[in-house]
Amino acid sequence: MEGEGILTGSFSKIFSPGMRMGWVCAPPKEVMEKTLIAKQASDLHSNYLCQRILSKYLETNDIDAHIAVINEEYRKRAEWMVSQMEKCFPDDVHFTRPTGGMFIWLTLPEGVSSGALFEAALKRKVAILPGTPFYADGGGDSTARINFSNADKEDILAGIEIVAEVLEEIRSTPQ
Repeated sequence: MEGEGILTGSFSKIFSPGMRMGWVCAPPKEVMEKTLIAKQASDLHSNYLCQRILSKYLETNDIDAHIAVINEEYRKRAEWMVSQMEKCFPDDVHFTRPTGGMFIWLTLPEGVSSGALFEAALKRKVAILPGTPFYADGGGDSTARINFSNADKEDILAGIEIVAEVLEEIRSTPQ
């Protein structure tokens, strides 16, 4: 069969963040059989309640229509967050302009630690994720990840303003 491959995913991003249930599509029967054996060897059983909830949801709802709705909503939130970052952040803070997903990636100015930014912002009830966990070599201290999927416009604006203020405070404090 032309174009054979294995596709995997999770319902945590399209159904519910706490729904830690994955899926796999492996067209060649032999590959799927080996995948099932590997899965069974890695844990005893997937969460039965989550399986039942997902099964019922998928039987009674159009998952593709749901994905279209959240894609549109996430697009709006991402555009809003980027527009606020353009207004509030200094020019030497760089960030991605996502075309999908749930996150914006920041590159901070020289000498600004994402760990320090994380700690200072968290004290003001704004959570960002330092970039270091995403670097296998231990780097990434000047990078951070910000989520836009779970906040409305007002919360996004307030959060970006706080991060901008914290950035300024960190930069103006002698190290």
